[in-house]
Amino acid sequence: MSLFIFASAISMLSCFAIYATKPLHIRYTAKGHSGSAVQSSHHIPTPRLGGLAILVGLLPGVFLLNDQPRQMGLWMLISSIPVFLGGLGEDIGLDIKPLQRFLASLVSAALAVVLFGYWVPYVDFPGLRLITSMGLISITITIIVSGGICHAVNLIDGLNGLSICWAICAAITMAMIALNVNDIAVFRLLILLIGTLVGILCWNFPLGKLFLGDAGAYTFGHALAWIALLLMNRHPEISPLALLLIFLWPITDMLPSMMRRKRSGKPIGQPDPITFSPDGYAIVGGSVFHPL
Repeated sequence: MSLFIFASAISMLSCFAIYATKPLHIRYTAKGHSGSAVQSSHHIPTPRLGGLAILVGLLPGVFLLNDQPRQMGLWMLISSIPVFLGGLGEDIGLDIKPLQRFLASLVSAALAVVLFGYWVPYVDFPGLRLITSMGLISITITIIVSGGICHAVNLIDGLNGLSICWAICAAITMAMIALNVNDIAVFRLLILLIGTLVGILCWNFPLGKLFLGDAGAYTFGHALAWIALLLMNRHPEISPLALLLIFLWPITDMLPSMMRRKRSGKPIGQPDPITFSPDGYAIVGGSVFHPL
């Protein structure tokens, strides 16, 4: 509980610092606030530096962990640097293309493979037995799937609180799995991540004072993907397909969205625009969200 409170407090303080210094950086960190961005539905310039708050929230918490979870946390943070920087570049208006950010997520995944020495293990399922038994192919699949999950998580970040709430639910689910198999190291790492996300959520929804940004979505997408890989490698009794179900919504949301955009001639990495019905419902890519 103390780790959760510490991570939440550091994350909230980081968000406060970003918001308090808003006049110093807002012209760089509020890209699209005037309505030029595809998903812009706000009129007040709002910083897109939630990813920075995630990094600041996680870093000191990692050093509070004991040996094994501390090492895993450090590997997680180090491997997330390429995808964090790719997302941050977009957040501050450098116009980093979706393909470039996807490539950054692949670099992060490859770095994680090197640091952790893990990849998708043997999956005893028709059609997957052969390819997961071949090391090089399995490593390639791991890198592509990890990068795809990062991109999918970023694409569901269409409304305040949406992707953060999903990430908290996903992390809680994996924490329960870790606790069930008595993996306290992974459990503590997940508690740290949950605390950090809760701290940011307080500023993102319903206040809307700070946006998660691409750096934030890509970073915790990478972290969750690799925590899932840690669980399936450290505990062969956990089904990889069961862990994959945790990411079902981002993945199944991403694939039809990309096909829909391709058919309409739009860039497949471009987010869906947000529109509002007369009675206040938000409409994103055909999905309707109830007003508060």
